[in-house]
Amino acid sequence: MRRLLAFTTLLAGLPLAGPVCAEQVFSFQRAAGQLPKTVVPVAYTIRLSTDMQALTLAGQESIRVDVRTPTADMTLNQAGLHLSDAVLDNGVKAQITQDDAAETATLHFPAKVGKGAHTLVISYSGPILKTPNGIYVDDYTAPSGEIKRMLVTQFEVADARRMFPGWDEPAFKATFQLNVTLPKEAVAVSNMPVTQTVADGAEAKIVSFGTTPRMSTYLLALVAGDMKSVQGQADGTPLAVYAPSGLEEQGRYALQASEKILPYYNSYFGVKYPLPKMDMVAIPGNYQAGAMENWGLLTYIDNVLLFDPKNSTPRTRELIYEVVAHEMAHQWSGDLVTMGWWDNIWLNEGFASWMEIKATDKMNPEWDIWPRQHETREETMATDALPSTHPIQQVIHNVSEANSAFDSISYGKGELVIRMLEGWLGEDHFRDGMRLYMKAHAYSSTTSQDLWQALSKTSGLDVGPAARSFTEQPGIPLVNVASACKAGKTVYTLTQSRFTIHDPHPVAQTWMIPVVAGGPGLATQKLLLGKAPQTLSVAGCDAPLKLNLGESGYYRVQYSAPAFASLLKNAQHFAPVDRANLLGDQFALFRSGQAPLSTYMDLADSCSRRRRAILLFCRKLSNGLKRWISI
Repeated sequence: MRRLLAFTTLLAGLPLAGPVCAEQVFSFQRAAGQLPKTVVPVAYTIRLSTDMQALTLAGQESIRVDVRTPTADMTLNQAGLHLSDAVLDNGVKAQITQDDAAETATLHFPAKVGKGAHTLVISYSGPILKTPNGIYVDDYTAPSGEIKRMLVTQFEVADARRMFPGWDEPAFKATFQLNVTLPKEAVAVSNMPVTQTVADGAEAKIVSFGTTPRMSTYLLALVAGDMKSVQGQADGTPLAVYAPSGLEEQGRYALQASEKILPYYNSYFGVKYPLPKMDMVAIPGNYQAGAMENWGLLTYIDNVLLFDPKNSTPRTRELIYEVVAHEMAHQWSGDLVTMGWWDNIWLNEGFASWMEIKATDKMNPEWDIWPRQHETREETMATDALPSTHPIQQVIHNVSEANSAFDSISYGKGELVIRMLEGWLGEDHFRDGMRLYMKAHAYSSTTSQDLWQALSKTSGLDVGPAARSFTEQPGIPLVNVASACKAGKTVYTLTQSRFTIHDPHPVAQTWMIPVVAGGPGLATQKLLLGKAPQTLSVAGCDAPLKLNLGESGYYRVQYSAPAFASLLKNAQHFAPVDRANLLGDQFALFRSGQAPLSTYMDLADSCSRRRRAILLFCRKLSNGLKRWISI
């Protein structure tokens, strides 16, 4: 999901729990959640009748289940639904109790149900909402000026239970076959292609969709209304962008982007996109998620999918490309391979945020997207330096807490840590690790540890300790650099501490920091900085060695006076991204009270011509002070 609402950033200051313990690889039995694992769904067949005027739905579902432990009770999720009947196999009826506060229903059978395969049939009814969660209606003004109504679903994190009773936790993967009664004029799309449409009286029709692969409930989707599409294909996969009728041509730019991105992802992940089609839908206005990676039916708020060549700005063009790349990345990381529980949501979102920039840069190198990620880095670190920060990977006790995990730490820091690991391991080793990870866990679930193991295997390095030091504890490391000239060489000694702002009593922490160092005319050097000091040496006594070359690392750097003097004299010879990195770190040191503002001004002056430096300084100081004051 691509959250586009500003309020999610504010949630970064609401810690849910302390650092988590080093986790194990995924195990279904160990996976967190509130539902018992005695009964596991295998396949859902859902028949749904909708009344978009009365805002009601009536459903019947047949669920093939695997009873793993004999039980007389089966507990599953529902929210706002009324279960009227539940029958097992050849007519054994259950007594039903509902706990609306816990969003569950328990089916009580007269005797224990034995191990093995069974079929459960449930009849139920419920509301169609106007708020953008679960199954709801979206009323909007069409280009013609008419008020139109669209049927929409948004199930992440736990709102599939508002459309059908089921095991609505990500580890409970199953297949889904959906049949929906709709107004006869409605165009309907879901995760899979339409297999059949039959009339149901004079004003309605029943639309049936193909059976999905095994997936989590939150990825099921349905959209129906007055829509048209533009269509294309890539690597043999049909692609389409749907929009309210009259706006469909504005989806052509997103379609063209997807036609370029899909072959790249097929190659990068080493697993070809497995569904028979990929649709994207523009939801007009009433779509809180911003964008959502439903497998095979990606949904977007209209202003990040539709591009009007006459009125849209160049930044809108870039944003559409990035958001499309983000949701398409989820088709593998999130959909094909899904986190076992919401404490690993960063694994979905951080990776997709990193991949959206990587793909956008690959297809549009003239946009200089990577250097412009400096702003994301500074905003994320500004939050992560505060006492109110939290680890990327948090303990999520229940689904009500899960929404709070969609914040700048999960997205922004997650993206930056993934980029750091790629820079440390190398692009090829990292890509090969992702391919191994996807193939090993396709149609299943994982924890972060599964990814660290795959990356370790392909790189030959022990990735886990370094990665966990950034994901399982909060905050930012500060690398301190001291230099001395010895026998015609400059010897740099690196130590670490914690970088904080407005934290009078910071908790001491240690990271395993992948450091990349270099400079004009100097060879690039890599090391892993832990608790013990590390040294680097460079020929000559005035070498301009810079750490965090390419700004690929998630750490601040503070140089001793001699080391900084060498950088100051040579600042204009570094690439723009490294100059921005030096300026960002120096301004952050000023904000934290560890360096005077004059040092930042001297650096800005050295980075470029006087006039440009003054403009840069004024803009940076203004933005920095605004963030500082707001914090």
